[in-house]
Amino acid sequence: MPGSCSPPAALALVWALAVRRDAFWAVWLLITGLALALWSGDALFSPLQTLLGGRSSRSLLTPVLWVAVFLLPLALPRLRLLREGAATAPLSWRLAALMALGAWCAYAVFGLLMRDQLWQYFFNGLLVLGAAALAWALRPRDFVVLGLSVLALNVVVVGGFARLLLDGARGDSAGVTLLLTLIAAVCVGTSGTWLYRLQREEGQA
Repeated sequence: MPGSCSPPAALALVWALAVRRDAFWAVWLLITGLALALWSGDALFSPLQTLLGGRSSRSLLTPVLWVAVFLLPLALPRLRLLREGAATAPLSWRLAALMALGAWCAYAVFGLLMRDQLWQYFFNGLLVLGAAALAWALRPRDFVVLGLSVLALNVVVVGGFARLLLDGARGDSAGVTLLLTLIAAVCVGTSGTWLYRLQREEGQA
């Protein structure tokens, strides 16, 4: 199935190199991301089969390849793969961030569910944290990418708390659910308030 994505990806790459526009690079990234997700195996598209079989195909290489997808739009202007006058590729980077962050979150959750794959949670969690730090450090900030990164970080953090609480629960499922809901509310509320203040301060600067 991944091989079926190769001709469209190659054609889209030719068009992107010829036209050198953000929208065409976004199309190529979308096709490439789909091919990468299919190539990565069961962990993204068949989590139940993966859990039952205890398999994690290409579990280390795939997140690293998503790093390349995430960073490529930032490199397009320096590689002169955009038309003159285009300093950024916002559409491509937002799409790449959405796909990469979604993949990292999926692998992190998979690592939480599989006791012998807990390293995946920490590895992919660090990738999400790095993406959030990069989105915060770049100027001018793309608040769409930063918001997606913070949302993904919330998923990873709340997922980690859920694993800890469920492991320590002794039949008190209602208490665990309430505490987890409070933790999620605090994480989302705090990050949302921080993003709002950051955007307002940058708008006033």
